[in-house]
Amino acid sequence: MRKSALIEQPFIKDQTISVGQLIATKIGKLGENIAVRRFARFKVGEAGMTVASTAPKQDDGGEAAAPAAT
Repeated sequence: MRKSALIEQPFIKDQTISVGQLIATKIGKLGENIAVRRFARFKVGEAGMTVASTAPKQDDGGEAAAPAAT
């Protein structure tokens, strides 16, 4: 069950420390309280799962809509 708890998992960029240890280090450095409120879990290589779509939106005329001006 160790792999199912985010805080106990190895940090992806530095496998020698856990996510909890990284958070504790950042709390000490910044002097601010840090809490994980939510997170998303992605499974690499799982067929049929789409994370994001990049297809342009269609307007009523059937042509791709122009990007909104900012």
